[in-house]
Amino acid sequence: MLACINLLMDRWKQAHGEILTDVAIAASLLAFTLRLALTQFHQQQEIAHRKAAQKQATASHQEVGRLLDDSRRQTAEITQVSELGSLLHACTSREEVFRLIPERLRRLFPGASGAISLLSASGNRVDSAAQWGVNPTDQIFSPEQCWALRRGCTHVHPGGRSEPRCSHLLGEGASVCIPLIANGDAIGTFSLQEDDRLSPIPDRAPDADALARRRQLADTVAEHIALAMANLSLREALRLEAIRDPLTGLYNRRYMQEFLERELHSARRKRRPLAVMMLDLDHFKRYNDNFGHSAGDQALAVVGETLLRCVRADDVACRYGGEEFALILPECSLRQATVRAEEIRSCISEYHARRSDRAADTLTVSIGVAAFDETTDRVDLLLKFADEALYEAKRAGRDRVVAAHPAAGLPESSFLDPVPVSIASTKST
Repeated sequence: MLACINLLMDRWKQAHGEILTDVAIAASLLAFTLRLALTQFHQQQEIAHRKAAQKQATASHQEVGRLLDDSRRQTAEITQVSELGSLLHACTSREEVFRLIPERLRRLFPGASGAISLLSASGNRVDSAAQWGVNPTDQIFSPEQCWALRRGCTHVHPGGRSEPRCSHLLGEGASVCIPLIANGDAIGTFSLQEDDRLSPIPDRAPDADALARRRQLADTVAEHIALAMANLSLREALRLEAIRDPLTGLYNRRYMQEFLERELHSARRKRRPLAVMMLDLDHFKRYNDNFGHSAGDQALAVVGETLLRCVRADDVACRYGGEEFALILPECSLRQATVRAEEIRSCISEYHARRSDRAADTLTVSIGVAAFDETTDRVDLLLKFADEALYEAKRAGRDRVVAAHPAAGLPESSFLDPVPVSIASTKST
């Protein structure tokens, strides 16, 4: 356009000379104005492009910040879950697990209440084992009250009073219930619920993405808890198998020896008595030959049951081997142990007599008793003295109790004599 104007002006000058100078000046001003307007237009276009780019950069920066925050949050959650799993698998009892869980899950699920509940052995009741937050669950409830247990899968509720909702949850916030599955069986439930104080508007729709993330995290935590519980159950079963006799339910000889050694050192340090009983069923081989090994096993189980009923909480009853049993009685004198041994002898005889169709089916037991340090102050001889007292009872006619006399200064053959026992005149501990 400017070129055309200049061309017109040159031709006009050639034709008319200097007459129209004012017109040329006006045309120059018009050209300058047009150039200025065009420059401003380009500048405005550049500003608009820069604003758009700045807006896009701001949005990108915010998105990157959000992604970084999500990444940090996920990293922190993974770290906490990993640490929780490590701690759970290091726990040695359920009590440790349930003491550990609340504090850890408060940090992992801020603003939420939670509970761990376990099914009873019968499966008809669920008991709360651990709770935290402001919206607890029922302490005891039926499995039918939990949709997760009824369906066998995770149950998510958006909050409010809409159905279906787990009735064992006392609040109205958004919740998730996850069944704890161990070895293919449900052993309980893990529930999380948004605190009501964080949801003042009842009909407010929760963040779907936040609920999805929380559910995924809760599923991972539930797997760790269920696995820890299964490992504890297996560990406990293996421990009991290692220290318990499967037929009688009593401790085995290995555990007895460890317990006796520990208690004897404690008795020596605290200067307290400790008694040991050795028991042996009389003519048990003949009993097996007459009535069969199944009846013999039943008789051994009955003896184990009787001993468990007769011992104190601090005492230990063991199956020493075959038809021979042992009892360790901390803080029990020789005289007290002898009286208790006579009670046990009588209980075993009467117990079998009540369950026998024939008098010949009644069992008897011989018992030898020794005590630290009335019998001996030597740890390595205490069991030997009790065993010698047992065989003295066998030689004296069986079905009786013999207490070992103090051994100091006595010949080896003379430290054992039957001790008369009067149950009526002596009170057992």
